[in-house]
Amino acid sequence: MSKGKHQAILKIAVATFMWGTVGIFRRNIALPSGLLAMLRGIIGTAFLAIFRLIKTRNIHITAGRKKGKLILSGALIGFDWVLLFEAFNYTSVAVATMCYYMQPIIVALASPYVTKTKLTRRQLICALVAIFGMVLVSDVLNTGIKAPSEIKGILLGLGAAVLYAIVIFMNQDFSDIEASDKTILQLLSASVCIFPYVLIKDHPFSITYTSSDIINTLLLGIFVTGLAYSLYFDAMKFLSALETASFSYIDPVTALFFSALFLNEKMTIVQGLGATLILVSTLVSQLSSAKNTSKN
Repeated sequence: MSKGKHQAILKIAVATFMWGTVGIFRRNIALPSGLLAMLRGIIGTAFLAIFRLIKTRNIHITAGRKKGKLILSGALIGFDWVLLFEAFNYTSVAVATMCYYMQPIIVALASPYVTKTKLTRRQLICALVAIFGMVLVSDVLNTGIKAPSEIKGILLGLGAAVLYAIVIFMNQDFSDIEASDKTILQLLSASVCIFPYVLIKDHPFSITYTSSDIINTLLLGIFVTGLAYSLYFDAMKFLSALETASFSYIDPVTALFFSALFLNEKMTIVQGLGATLILVSTLVSQLSSAKNTSKN
């Protein structure tokens, strides 16, 4: 294995590991979800722009006629973050993360209708297993219908998964655009597009910002967003779709581990089984899809 590929594996592992800490940061930032999502996008964009300027001395964004569609996808990312951050407010980081991680299954189930891609028998089985895993994670079989706030958190997490699934479909049309260009424009669009929502709902200019909020928001924007995206897209140049898909599972596993370690959020055996079913089924589904793509 070449040195470049070794470095790519390390970069993508670090990036997905950092994404797994989003829930921990959210719990330590006492800001409204919309405002936090907007600040995350602004700080992440600034980091990527500076990084691009240092590396290439050029931050000209080349998106051509697809710029409008890219801006729309960025807006969806912004509201995707809002829903996910809200989900963390109503349910545990572990449950919200697993709800959000239904996105690959949503993509698989919607593909026959959106991209006319035939759903294989393996992908269908994986989807059904993941849905059953989602039922187990919600713990509804053990405790019945949960409190309204818990249900709201689950629905918000699933809503975020749906929005990101739409972004995944839209991104398939951006394969000819430089990854860093696409990311800078999407993150900037995410911040700009949710700004009116933040003004109306969160009243950002009347909020008291503590030093803890400022520090954690900067860390979230610089490292978990800007640096993580930089590492991820840089690594993708040296890795196949199959290898990239296999590393994406560091994110939810990290989130589950940190939520138990730092937030003392314990999952029941049934919920743990459900999380395992979701992770395994989505991994098998994504690896199967990546293999089919590499053959074509």
